[in-house]
Amino acid sequence: MDRTMRCGTCASSPSSSSPTGTRIDSSRSYQTATTANGRFAALTRPYDSNGVAETRVVDLDSGRTVYTTTDSVRAIWGTTVWVMSGNDTVVPYDLLTGKQGEPVWFGRGCLLNDFQAVGRWLLWNCVLNSEGQGVRAHSMPHAQDTPATAAR
Repeated sequence: MDRTMRCGTCASSPSSSSPTGTRIDSSRSYQTATTANGRFAALTRPYDSNGVAETRVVDLDSGRTVYTTTDSVRAIWGTTVWVMSGNDTVVPYDLLTGKQGEPVWFGRGCLLNDFQAVGRWLLWNCVLNSEGQGVRAHSMPHAQDTPATAAR
């Protein structure tokens, strides 16, 4: 049984004492793996003296950084990374081309709490459900609220 575990920089096998897997720039230290999907992982560095934390999206197949931001990375699906813009909007970026997609706004008064992307579907809710929660296709112009009872 192959018990090799891959977590970007630290994969180990029970028969080996040295790490294996994809090497990621060892000149940087990362505090958190913010999100990951497929071959991409968003790794956040510690806050600097200005209170800014840089996040790098790394291609785990090559170890190469494909996207860098100081905004909060909320989700990755396929080759799309979803990045916060303010408190109530996320913006998609294509990791292969760097092109920005159309921002998705969740409504005035929404302090985005949870956000997930699966295919073209976005699942979201606001802090204390202040402006609700919902599921939407990211090509739709307005969110579709889904009552909590409908999710059962």
